[in-house]
Amino acid sequence: MSTYYIIPARKNSKGFRFKNRFLFEKLPRELMNENVIVTSDDDVIEQMNDQMYNFNFLKRPDDLAEDTTSIKPVLEHVVSQYKLKPEDDLVVLYLTYPERTYDDIKQIISFYKKHNGKSLLCKEPLDQHPYLCFYDKGLYGERIVNHNMYRRQDYPECFFGSHYVAIVNVEFLTSVDFNLHNKETLFYNLGEHKIDVDNKSDLPS
Repeated sequence: MSTYYIIPARKNSKGFRFKNRFLFEKLPRELMNENVIVTSDDDVIEQMNDQMYNFNFLKRPDDLAEDTTSIKPVLEHVVSQYKLKPEDDLVVLYLTYPERTYDDIKQIISFYKKHNGKSLLCKEPLDQHPYLCFYDKGLYGERIVNHNMYRRQDYPECFFGSHYVAIVNVEFLTSVDFNLHNKETLFYNLGEHKIDVDNKSDLPS
């Protein structure tokens, strides 16, 4: 069994143009001692990788680099190209979490192994309970979750799902959805909100 660290680094981004080029520099240097695969369609990131890290680099085909492409087929492409084994684990590290440290990553992997995980995502506290959220219908609103509860203390406990670190076993990859989740997915409690960069304004000062 081997552990591979997968860095998705698509070229285009609507909210923050070329954000992955900027965030690529923020990766923990300790990852240079690990089995890392960068999957990208960006020649600039390939050059940056050669100069800064020398990770394995997999050129991503155009059909896996579209705005609508989910991470699942990207990982399937990595597994196919590198002929990874069913017992191998994929640790997915989106570049959009600049606060993430190497110690964070290793601690989450330890949690995953301790609980014999097959897939893992992270959880953060919710800013607003989904029972208080509505679909926008112009002058009207429709509850996202249909209920008739009026006391917040009666609401079920909920959390926000995060890809701060995501892990999936190669054999288990076929059974998770496009968010790398199914009912057997473990959740690691981050305990606080983590910055997830979508726009320049999201960057830590």
